[in-house]
Amino acid sequence: SAARTMSRIDEADLADTIARALSVETDATTVEYLLAAVQRNGAETSLPILQQYIEGGGSQFREQAVKAMRKLNLSASIPVFCRLLGNHSPALRRQAIEQLVVLKFESILPRLREMLKEDPDETVRASCARAIGEFSDDMSVHNLEEALEDHAIVGLQAAIALGYLGHSSAGPFLLSLMRHQVPEVRCQAVKAIAQLKVEGVAEQIVPLLEDSDELVRRGAEQSLRDLGHT
Repeated sequence: SAARTMSRIDEADLADTIARALSVETDATTVEYLLAAVQRNGAETSLPILQQYIEGGGSQFREQAVKAMRKLNLSASIPVFCRLLGNHSPALRRQAIEQLVVLKFESILPRLREMLKEDPDETVRASCARAIGEFSDDMSVHNLEEALEDHAIVGLQAAIALGYLGHSSAGPFLLSLMRHQVPEVRCQAVKAIAQLKVEGVAEQIVPLLEDSDELVRRGAEQSLRDLGHT
């Protein structure tokens, strides 16, 4: 079909055609192809129809439409992603947070601080901590320090954010995570702690050069280089 073909090619001139087709199409399979086509060939003219799929009641294509809108990467989509922060789906809230960071929408920081403390889903709270770190928001340091006592995945992201902000309050927590049983956690912790430039931290990193996991060993090597050790 034409929709399937458009979903497989890159052609900016197709954007308006795809948007018009989406506005009238009712066949589920065709809609799926058209949404895939928006991800490849969409433009700002696609925003209104994508918004309908995202915010319309009971839309079975909501997540796919969100992915298509993220792909467009347009500042005009910011209001839609802000509203998604209140969606019942943790996955959509996470995607909204991630996209608002990509769009550099720092005005969302007060909401992120609130969600970091109150959102019922730990993966969303972890996304909030990570986003605050990516915004390099010094005003959120206290919020991040409180989050160190949260669920493990939230505490990890809060500690990483504090590490990249250069706040030594994350030091003890990151040191403990460097001994965590999960290699990915050890790797992220050793990378973050190097940003603190705490005296004597290199001695704590050296043992990880012999870690059983290759990624952890590489992380330790990079951290030591960041600290000026060769």
